[in-house]
Amino acid sequence: MSFKDEYATHAETAQELNISVRTLARWRAERIGPAYTKIGARVYYRRAAITEWVRKHETAPVREAA
Repeated sequence: MSFKDEYATHAETAQELNISVRTLARWRAERIGPAYTKIGARVYYRRAAITEWVRKHETAPVREAA
């Protein structure tokens, strides 16, 4: 598996999450977004970490009153 297969760029991650790159950068600064790796000035997100982060924010549907 290559680096590109395992990691997504900042822009790719924002697109995958359907948010702006600015929102993703703000989330990173506030430490509320998915885990990331910084190499030099570039930010990468492990694809598995993105999936894990989304799953962590999953909520169960509200039960309807009987």
